[in-house]
Amino acid sequence: ELPAGNDNSTAQDNPDATPSTENTNENRTSKNAILLDTIHTALQQIESAIHVTEKAAQKNDATTIRLSTTRIADASLQISGLSLLLDVKGKENLYMLATSLRHAAENLRTMAKKSTPVKSEMRESISEMKIKLSSLSTGISFVN
Repeated sequence: ELPAGNDNSTAQDNPDATPSTENTNENRTSKNAILLDTIHTALQQIESAIHVTEKAAQKNDATTIRLSTTRIADASLQISGLSLLLDVKGKENLYMLATSLRHAAENLRTMAKKSTPVKSEMRESISEMKIKLSSLSTGISFVN
């Protein structure tokens, strides 16, 4: 047994020891990478669904608009939740952007449920979703 004050143990010997900054950064980067992969997949789903929504709006296909905007809202909700799990500053901003996109999709879905949806309002709503998606994608791109 070593005399008091002469502890040659390492962090591996003591599981209660505070992890090194390097280990903490590696864990944070690894956790963020997994979350970001899922977020990027959801962003691609949203982009695809917006494209489908645009085509459906040109054809006045309310059923397809409702289905695709549901996909957008669901993927946006997923991003909202995952963004709060990211270990980065500003994650609340990403949450707000994703939530805003979800609300825009829900608004368009409500428009499509009307018996005679107004095309100009739908085009404006689709443009709004594109802008929100672009802002969200830009914000996500700053996360490492």
